[in-house]
Amino acid sequence: MKNSRILILLENLPLPFDRRAWMQAVALKESGRSVIVICPRFKEQKGFEIKDGINIYRYMIPPATKGIVSYMFEFLYSFVMTFILSVYICTRHGFDAIQSGKPPDTFFIIGLLPF
Repeated sequence: MKNSRILILLENLPLPFDRRAWMQAVALKESGRSVIVICPRFKEQKGFEIKDGINIYRYMIPPATKGIVSYMFEFLYSFVMTFILSVYICTRHGFDAIQSGKPPDTFFIIGLLPF
């Protein structure tokens, strides 16, 4: 499906630092797809950037803490930020498919929504 728009959701690392996810995004772009990525960002990174023709939307990484409550907060925060950016991207660009690049596997919930 050339010319399709792929939305990639990441939770662990920002692009392009996540090399495996970056290589997947580049491969999709080189095969003729339009690629949009949602991922966390480091302080020095921009919230939005186009790199090598790939649209990258980033949200601030939550502060590092320890323990199960911290993990749950980080997970919930990342899910909410990814959801908000997914809605924004849907209204601005649209997309044809969603790829969840890494855990958490619960990002499939975003794919169930009627975008």
